[in-house]
Order: sequence, then structure tokens, then C-alpha cells
Amino acid sequence: MWRVLVFVGALAGSVGANPKLKPKPPTKAEQAALDLAAAWVVKLADGPRSLTSPKLVSIAFTGDTTTCPMAVSAEQGLSCLQANVRPKGKPAIWRHTLGGPLVAHAATINRLASGGIIVQLDEGCDGSENQLLLVIKNKLVIGAFAQTYECSE
Repeated sequence: MWRVLVFVGALAGSVGANPKLKPKPPTKAEQAALDLAAAWVVKLADGPRSLTSPKLVSIAFTGDTTTCPMAVSAEQGLSCLQANVRPKGKPAIWRHTLGGPLVAHAATINRLASGGIIVQLDEGCDGSENQLLLVIKNKLVIGAFAQTYECSE
């Protein structure tokens, strides 16, 4: 019996220590959110109204300056996002890392995410960081939080 426990313990220890293991694949709900986010970004320039909640909460920053003020409807927020946000990167499930001016809005993001999924588009830091968080719930984007700020790796 002890041999079995030692073997299981050794396996458990080696799984956590192996950096070459692939992350688990997204769930069906997460994959649907990733697909919706990709479609939303493609349609952003032309107006993704069919993919957006009428009660969209949105804000966008460039540096510490508010580029698109906090809006609580798609009617108020989408036109500013269309004019000022250029999402970059592949959609990925957000892992709750946040820097820049959006940190001040973490409570709002977390509140909206209750029962939803947050998808992030972010190419990483190359002197500046372009980050877009889309909160997806009930097959609609209910929140869009964008920022561009200086960063260092």
C-alpha cells in the first residue's frame, strides 16, 4: 500500500513541475465566448450590435487619459470604441492579470463577470500594452474595457 501512495505522490509532484504540459483546453462555454469575442472584434469597425448587449458597459484609456468615457449602453459606447480601439492579439480566456488605468475599474469588471466569461485580446508588452477585455454573458458582449499604456517587460 505504501508503494502505491509514494508512486501517486511522485506522479502528482512531477505533473506540477513539468512546464511542458499543455494547458487544459477551453470548456464549451469558454470556446463559445472566444468565438464570440473574435466575431465581435472583426465586426467592431462596422458595428457589432447583434453581438452586443444594449446595456453595454464600456470605457477606454490611452495612457492615463480617458479616450472613451464610461458608458452604460451600446448606443453611448460603441461609436467611441469603434473610433478609438484597435484590438490586437488572439482572444484568450482572461487570467485576472490587470495593470494600467483599468486597475481602477477591477470591481466593475468583476461584478459584470459574475456568471459570465472574460475574454482578453492582448499582444503583450513591446513598450506599450494594448489590452481589450470583453465580458461575455448570455451570448452577448456586456462589457468592453480597453487600454493602451506604457509597460516594461
